[in-house]
Amino acid sequence: MTYPIPLKLRGKILMGFGLVTLLMLVIFFVSLSNLLHLGKASDAILQKNYLSIQAINHMLDSIEQHYRLTGDLYFQGSETKLKQLVNEQLRFEHWFFIEKSNYTETGEPEAAQQLHDAYQDYLLLCNQSRFQDFSSDSDFSQYLQARVRPQVDKVRQVCQTLLELNQNAMFNRSKTARQIAHRATWTLIVIGVLATLLAVIFSLSLSTLIVRPLKHMLKAVEKVTSGDYSARIQHHSTDELGVVSEEFNGMVQKLAEYNELNIRNILSEKQINEAILQNMDDGLILLDENYAVSHINLSAARLLNTDIQSVKQHHILELIHQETLFEYIKQTAETGRQPAFEEGQNLLTVEKGKDKLYLKYLLTPMFLPSGTLLGVLILLQDITALKQIDKLKSEFLMIASHELKTPLTSINMSISLLKETVPPKLDDRENELLQVAYEDTQRLKALISDLLDISKIEAGKIELKLEDNLADALVQRTFSSFTNLASDKEIEITADVEPDLTVHCDMAKITWVLSNLLSNALRFTPRHGHISISVKKTGHYLQFGVEDSGIGIPYEYQNKIFDKFFQVASPQNTGGTGLGLSISKEIVRAHGGTIWVESEPGLGSKFFFTLPYA
Repeated sequence: MTYPIPLKLRGKILMGFGLVTLLMLVIFFVSLSNLLHLGKASDAILQKNYLSIQAINHMLDSIEQHYRLTGDLYFQGSETKLKQLVNEQLRFEHWFFIEKSNYTETGEPEAAQQLHDAYQDYLLLCNQSRFQDFSSDSDFSQYLQARVRPQVDKVRQVCQTLLELNQNAMFNRSKTARQIAHRATWTLIVIGVLATLLAVIFSLSLSTLIVRPLKHMLKAVEKVTSGDYSARIQHHSTDELGVVSEEFNGMVQKLAEYNELNIRNILSEKQINEAILQNMDDGLILLDENYAVSHINLSAARLLNTDIQSVKQHHILELIHQETLFEYIKQTAETGRQPAFEEGQNLLTVEKGKDKLYLKYLLTPMFLPSGTLLGVLILLQDITALKQIDKLKSEFLMIASHELKTPLTSINMSISLLKETVPPKLDDRENELLQVAYEDTQRLKALISDLLDISKIEAGKIELKLEDNLADALVQRTFSSFTNLASDKEIEITADVEPDLTVHCDMAKITWVLSNLLSNALRFTPRHGHISISVKKTGHYLQFGVEDSGIGIPYEYQNKIFDKFFQVASPQNTGGTGLGLSISKEIVRAHGGTIWVESEPGLGSKFFFTLPYA
C-alpha cells in the first residue's frame, strides 16, 4: 500500500537550514569585503614603499663602493678600477632616478633634492682629487678623510632620512591594516554569535520535534527485538514521522504472523542439524574468535576422552595440548584459508588407556554470509586402523625383504659364477637367457635393498651422522660421479653454488638424494640437453635444486611422484623400483627439510629440497 507523504517536516527543516544558510552567506560576503580591504592595505604597504626602500639601500651601497674605488684608483691607477668607478656612479644615478619617479610621501621630493645636491658635491670633490698633485700618499689619504668622507656621510644621512620617511609610511599603513582586521574580526564575531544563537534555537526546536516520536519508536523497537510483537507506536501527526510510525506498526504485525508460522520449522530444522552433527563418525569442534570451544559433537568428545559440557567455552589448548595444532589454528583464523599440510604433519596422537589413537585433523575457516569470520572448524578423523595396517605392511615388507635377501644373494652369486664359466658351452639363446636372469636378479637385489631402506626410515630406525659439510663439496662429490654418463649422452651439467655455504646433514645420505635426482634427470633428458644443480640460502635453510630440460612431468602425476612404487609411464622409464623419490623424501624429512617438484610438460622439471643451514 502506498501512502501520500506530506512535506511538512521537510519544509520545517528546509526553512530552518535556509535561515542558517542565509546567515552563513552574510558572514561570507562581509568577511570577503573586509579581507579585500585588508588585502588592498597590505598591497599598499608592499608596493608603494618597498621600491623606494630598495632604491635607497642600493644607493647607500653604491656610495660606499664609489668611495672605496676612488682610493683604489689613486693608488693602483688601473683602467679596470676606472671602469668600476664609472659603473658605480651610473648605478647610483639609476637608483636615484627610480626613487625620484616613486615619490609617495610628504617631504620626500625635498629630501631627494638634498640627496642629489649632496651627491653632486661628493662627485666634485672626487674629481678634484684626481687633478690635484699630492706630495705623498698620506696627503691623499688625509684629503679623503678630511674632505671626501664627510660628504659621503652627508649623502648617507640624507638617504637615511628618505629611508625613515618610507619606513614610517609602511608602519602607518600596517597600523591601518590592523585596524581593518580588528574591525573585521569584531564584525565576524557579532554575526557569528548571532548565527550560532539562531542555529542553536532552531536545532533545539527541530530536535524536540523529531526526537519525541523517535523515542516512542525506539521503545517499540526494543520490545520487538526482545520478542514482544505486541508493541505499537501511537502517532497523531500527519508528517513523515506519522507515516513511518504507521508503516512500522504494519511491519510488526507481519513479523508477528511470520514468527508464529516459522518458529516451529526453525526448531525442527535445528534439531535435525544437531542430530546429524552429533551422530557423525568424525569429530567436529567449532572454535570462536578467541579459540574457545563453542561447539563439539559426541564423536569428538569420545575421541578426546571428555564430555561436551565440561569443555564448552574453554580454550582449545585446555582440551588438546599441542602447540603445533594451535599454530595452524591461528594461521587459519588470520589468513582465512585452509592450511596446506604435508604428509604426516596434521596428525594428533591421543592416549586412551594403554592404547594410542591416531587422529588426522583438518582445519576450515567458518564465515558468516556477511564475510565476518565466525571461527575455525576442526574435523577429527580416526585413522588408528589405517596406521596399524600401514605398520603391519611396513613390518611385512621388512620381514619379506630380509627373508628374500639371503636366497637372492645365493642365486645372484650362482648366476654370476655361471656367467663366468658356462657361456662357452652354451648357444646364443641360452646365453641370452642367462643374461636376462642375471639382470633380473640385480633388479630384485636393488628392489629389496630399497625396501629395507624405506622400511628402516618409516620405522624411525634411520641413523643419521649429522655433521657440518660444505655445500660445494657435496655437489662436487655428486657431480663427478655422473660426468662420464652425461658425456656419453652429450648432456651438459652445470653447477651454481653460492660460496661458503655450510649444511648440517649426513653427507652420505644427502649425496644419495642428489645422485637419485641427477640420475632421474639424466634418464629423462634427451641428447644435447642441459642439467643444472643449484644451492642457495633461503632464511635458515639451504635450498638444493636439480633442473633439467627433459620431457617434464604431466600435471596429474606431480602430486603422486613421491609415493612408493609410483612411476610415470614413459619410454624413458625403463627399470627402477619406483622407490627412489620416496626414499629421498623420507631422508630429507628426517633432516628437518622439505622436498617438492615444479614441472611443466615438455619444458623440463625442477626438483628442490631444503636442509637446515649450519
